[in-house]
Amino acid sequence: MRLDATQLRVRARVMALVASVSREICVNVLSQYRPVHEAERFPVVARTVRGEEVAEAVDAARAAGLGSILVDGRPWENAQVAASPQRTLLE
Repeated sequence: MRLDATQLRVRARVMALVASVSREICVNVLSQYRPVHEAERFPVVARTVRGEEVAEAVDAARAAGLGSILVDGRPWENAQVAASPQRTLLE
């Protein structure tokens, strides 16, 4: 499942904003997010992250010129994001 154009634009704008402050800012993309507590109240955060979303976030950070990109605390080149099915709090 590809991200829609709006989601891609939002990621690109966020990373561009971060880069506009400084391209030396370290960005840590978290692939292990799990919704808990009252996350179901907010659909945008009431599900786990898909591997393709992590890859798109890294791509957006690279395109913005950010030089220090981590995935789960590891340099993105060395990160291994497990492909897992999307889950919600309701499952």
